[in-house]
Amino acid sequence: MGAMMSDKITWREMIADEMKDRGDEWGNIIETDLTGEQADSELYASDECCNFTVWTHTRVYFPLSYGKSYWCASGARKSAITHP
Repeated sequence: MGAMMSDKITWREMIADEMKDRGDEWGNIIETDLTGEQADSELYASDECCNFTVWTHTRVYFPLSYGKSYWCASGARKSAITHP
């Protein structure tokens, strides 16, 4: 799971940290519904969690929240999973 929100300010930073943890990077994004304004918005400026998906060739990134704590999580894309 990605870094907890306590030391981050924007979704862009949270997503970038999760990408780094997974060996991915911002330049690998192939599709997203996250706007630049949402990516750069301060996380605690709103009482609601931002909804988005960010797709790379190997992972899908999305927001998670519990109470007023926010973080970015990700899952492997099926096409990126290899089977024995």
